[in-house]
Amino acid sequence: MKTQEAYKVVSQGYGKGEMVSAFYWQYRDQFVLKYVLNKKTTPKIGKIFVFETLDQARNFKKLKFINGYILKGQAEEIKTVEWVCGLCLNIEEFWLTKKSGDKLPFVKDAPNGTLFCDSFTPTEIVKDIPTE
Repeated sequence: MKTQEAYKVVSQGYGKGEMVSAFYWQYRDQFVLKYVLNKKTTPKIGKIFVFETLDQARNFKKLKFINGYILKGQAEEIKTVEWVCGLCLNIEEFWLTKKSGDKLPFVKDAPNGTLFCDSFTPTEIVKDIPTE
């Protein structure tokens, strides 16, 4: 499998030091992804959103007011993405609709540098220096 360095924005979960999907509160528990250093994470459905550069990840984290971390790691099978779901309250429905080719409601342009990947293995937590 082809891997590439990428950056993942994650939220603080409920447990101390827990790292989970950036918008975990929008998903049913079975679709919340958990990240552990040096352990591969693969979603049950769909893909994982990552960023090409650290600056792009920092800008996204700042823009969305995410209380969490930026992880550096290896992403498998990266693809570019032009749009994301704008008001996704059901991530399962979003990915199943996308896979079927049906028109997706509530889509918006993806943040600059957004990529899809099949799995992500975080190798380090990046020291979060605020962007100006």
